[in-house]
Amino acid sequence: MITARKGDPVVCSKGHVNGCLQKDIAETDVIGPKDFGLNEAATTITSAGDGHLCSYAQCGERITKLHKGAYQIQTAHGWLGHLEP
Repeated sequence: MITARKGDPVVCSKGHVNGCLQKDIAETDVIGPKDFGLNEAATTITSAGDGHLCSYAQCGERITKLHKGAYQIQTAHGWLGHLEP
């Protein structure tokens, strides 16, 4: 089941747009780095290197989580992507 469409925004929980999806994505898909694009001026990598944070007005909300090479991303539809335990 497709949960988000190509072109849908990647957002933080406060609604700041930080990028967009590069393909249709279902809730349980494994998401790679080429499946979404981020505005580098609006995001920062976490200090642990395990995802990205929104940097609009020093927001700091997490927008991606990285684990074992796969991402979860925050969209207007909620968190998408499957991470292996």
